[in-house]
Amino acid sequence: KAFELNFLAPNRPNEGEVKNRNLQSFKGGYVKEPVAGLHENIAILDFRSLHPSIMVAHNVSPETLKCSHNECMTGKNLSPDKDWFCEKQKGFIPMVVEEILKERVKAKKQMQQTNKENPEYAFLKAKQQALKILLNSHYGYLGYPRARWYSRECAKAITAWSRHYVRAVNDKAEQQGFVGLYGDTDSAFLKVPNEKTKEDVAEFVRNANKDLPQTMELEFEGYYKRGIFVTKREGGAAKKKYALIDFNNKLKIVGFEYVRRDWAKIAKDTPREVLEAVLME
Repeated sequence: KAFELNFLAPNRPNEGEVKNRNLQSFKGGYVKEPVAGLHENIAILDFRSLHPSIMVAHNVSPETLKCSHNECMTGKNLSPDKDWFCEKQKGFIPMVVEEILKERVKAKKQMQQTNKENPEYAFLKAKQQALKILLNSHYGYLGYPRARWYSRECAKAITAWSRHYVRAVNDKAEQQGFVGLYGDTDSAFLKVPNEKTKEDVAEFVRNANKDLPQTMELEFEGYYKRGIFVTKREGGAAKKKYALIDFNNKLKIVGFEYVRRDWAKIAKDTPREVLEAVLME
């Protein structure tokens, strides 16, 4: 892409540069600690390709960082960490990411319009998943010490924006009567009170999207009748470890032994059966 677009690729870093880069770190995404226990009526909201869409929306690229235009210093591309990105010239990384993002959106729409029994569905599902992994690798690449296009400021700005947007969704949801149960980098788990419905959640998502930059989108990922968040042995709620059941009694299990491939069958089957009993009955 650099060759096609006539961009000069930066040199590979020498070992001294790599060593210096390894000494630097930055804050990651926002994680809201789960509210441990059994909860009913849970909605999951998810930002579609959060980090890549931030890169496109705010033109995050090493060569657009801290441009000399006065208006950009206080414009829409000023990050919560006070680094800014040019609004006048499109960056190389956002160009590449935007192209892949459009391909993924297209593949995902085609998948949703295809019957699950059709072999084409499996192909489209694999394609959009591959594009998702490729998209998400760009943020990691910007913070990778051996990368040609390394930029700690870019990577730091992306996570600063991600924390800002996820917190904003949680705050708005709680202002409207929902209860924030858990938040993990690009998603929000909300407890829906008895007086609200699934349509109220969908309406909240539509309104939230009106306040987001054009390339960013909050999606209504799922609605579940019950879910459980467990505690750790050393105390506190366990992150990335929960189980949910939808209104068709289909389970979604994350982080439990059931999903691990290297465990004995009995060690996988037992927690699943316990979770089924707890969530269904």
